[in-house]
Amino acid sequence: MHLTVNKINQIIFFLIIFIGSIFNGSNSINLIFLNFFTLFIFFFYLLKNKNNLAKVKFIIKNNKFSFNIFIVFIIYIFLQIIPLPLHWLSFFSETYYNFLSKIGLQKFHAISLNPQSTFFELLNYINIFIIILLTHLIFFKKNHINRYFFYLSIIGFIHAFFGVFIFLLGNPEFLFEKIVYYKSSSTGFFINRTNFAFFLILTFIGSLHFIFNNKFYKNELNNNNNINFNVFYVRFFLLFISIAIITSFSRLGNFYLLLILFFYFIFSVIKTKNFFNKFSIIFYLIILFDLLIIGFYFGGSKLIDRFLFINEDLNLENNLDILKEINSTISNSYSRLDIIHISINLFYKFYLFGFGAGAYEQAFLLFNDIKIPFYANHAHSDFMELLAEIGIVGFCIALILFYQILKCYLNSKIKNENNLQLIFLILIIIFIINGFVDFSLNIPSNQYLFASLITLSIKKYL
Repeated sequence: MHLTVNKINQIIFFLIIFIGSIFNGSNSINLIFLNFFTLFIFFFYLLKNKNNLAKVKFIIKNNKFSFNIFIVFIIYIFLQIIPLPLHWLSFFSETYYNFLSKIGLQKFHAISLNPQSTFFELLNYINIFIIILLTHLIFFKKNHINRYFFYLSIIGFIHAFFGVFIFLLGNPEFLFEKIVYYKSSSTGFFINRTNFAFFLILTFIGSLHFIFNNKFYKNELNNNNNINFNVFYVRFFLLFISIAIITSFSRLGNFYLLLILFFYFIFSVIKTKNFFNKFSIIFYLIILFDLLIIGFYFGGSKLIDRFLFINEDLNLENNLDILKEINSTISNSYSRLDIIHISINLFYKFYLFGFGAGAYEQAFLLFNDIKIPFYANHAHSDFMELLAEIGIVGFCIALILFYQILKCYLNSKIKNENNLQLIFLILIIIFIINGFVDFSLNIPSNQYLFASLITLSIKKYL
């Protein structure tokens, strides 16, 4: 394989994402900073090339309004960490002002309950922005699309292979012993099985579209033999990714798997006007494989139960030992809806400007009036958590950014600038569902892949 400079850059791009993802999806302030440092250095290195610099200027110029709104959003998050005179908080955060006044603190305080977490959340938003620019910058031709999906499929396969392998060993303690809170599920290098499944779902979409793209669209690559050979590999990778999602027993992950397969199946039938086409065979095989694994190996009751994500209990992985010490009879069957209800109450207390991006855990500990024997560091609803953390003002800014993304999608669809609109549609549906019932998109590695795939699905190709 001939390695061009841009191909090397594309490999580096995916290596950065992959290395971060093997440490619980980069879900820590240290890894967010490391990602920021690495991505910034890589981006700055690319800008040393005058052509790349011109491309970035062109991208920003063509998306000037979106860029300005993003800058406003970043400034807004930055304002949450600036120390303010205590009496100013009576306007920006009355609940926090009353709390500080009662305990006698009279010094300067930020709007955020945890300025450090908010600062690193700000860095993470910048990371997402750099990821978007990098996707624009190094995947700019039609023949880069298949390469992107092929590399994504490799990442998914590696995660899936180790996730299933560790699961079959009984999830023993080893170097990454903290990943094995779910002893009866595949979690791979992630602590949470749903976060793991969500990451694999994104790689599953890329792998599936790689096959789909080469079945129904004219292949624009010069070497068709290489593509046909890669399709064989991707089918193999896809099988492992499917197994890992299934054995994660994440209800959301399994629901998304079925949803994606259904969309591609329907689209293939519409395209060929035949229920038995080259692509639908893959659909039937995965469904059959799914039924065999779940129905025969794990029991028929798992077939339906694993899709009921609304009733999925909150896993108290960080608090089980504490609960046992307090009271061995305490129930840990609090559902997602219970946590969401608590989050709504927190939002009412900080409705205007929020309590700080990334500061949900502190708000839960300090201002939750519902006495329960555990704490939560996420709202189990991305929308509710974002709304509570940045308030109505910040959420409105975020909605403008979302509107701009939808506008780009519609322009791309009208002008027929790429054939990835199906991916965008699936991602938006997943985004909306996830936004109401889970927090997987709070995990940095999931955010990076999601943002990159959205960018890929709406951009214009040369």
